[in-house]
Amino acid sequence: MIGDDGTKGVTIKIPYPNAGSYSIKVDGTLIDPLAFDPDTSKPHLINPDSATCGVNRYVGIENYLEFYLTQGCTAYIIPRDAILTSVRLNWTAAEFFADDGATTFAQRMASVLGISPDRVKIVSIYEGSLVVET
Repeated sequence: MIGDDGTKGVTIKIPYPNAGSYSIKVDGTLIDPLAFDPDTSKPHLINPDSATCGVNRYVGIENYLEFYLTQGCTAYIIPRDAILTSVRLNWTAAEFFADDGATTFAQRMASVLGISPDRVKIVSIYEGSLVVET
């Protein structure tokens, strides 16, 4: 990216035709995606006032990756070897989020898979029946 010294950066949005899983790597370090926001049922928005190079979010239902790029920074998009799931529950979103439902769901999913709960990421939640994508 070419810009003057006052340029903070730019958010880049890449739509994907499939529901893959992608990571951003900057200077050899994987950058964790932004946390899930229960108010919007998506990962938190990228804040350009505080973002650093590589800050990212993947919006599952809409299948796009957004990441922040600053002048002089090289970011790599890396496909991840990950299991993606979609679970349909007979709950409302309010029932799901009551008593920290996202954390409870991730802990229970991790228990079933035999992995650490920090490896379970909820990427979107939407109502029809309640659908949780992890």
